[in-house]
Amino acid sequence: MSRTLSEADSKAFLSEFNIPFATEVLVGTADEAVTAANAVGMPVAVKLCGEQISHKTERGLVRLGLSDSNSVHEAATALFAAAQPEDCATGVLVAPMISG
Repeated sequence: MSRTLSEADSKAFLSEFNIPFATEVLVGTADEAVTAANAVGMPVAVKLCGEQISHKTERGLVRLGLSDSNSVHEAATALFAAAQPEDCATGVLVAPMISG
């Protein structure tokens, strides 16, 4: 039996093989997204996370370069509102923007 892993679950699995990833936090509310963004350092990327979401960018479920608490809160609120039941959404991932 096969199943699709969410982005967070995929990264947790791959980290067991010492594959490094940027720090990210899975949160369940817009307020938690702001707290996470402050903890990891802004600017951040905010992405809806769910087992059945494979094309986040195409569906507009990613927000990049958020550099203040208000923009993070607004983005997370919009992403939670955009979640469909079939997405099996587990929350929003908050990660620092990294270049290079």
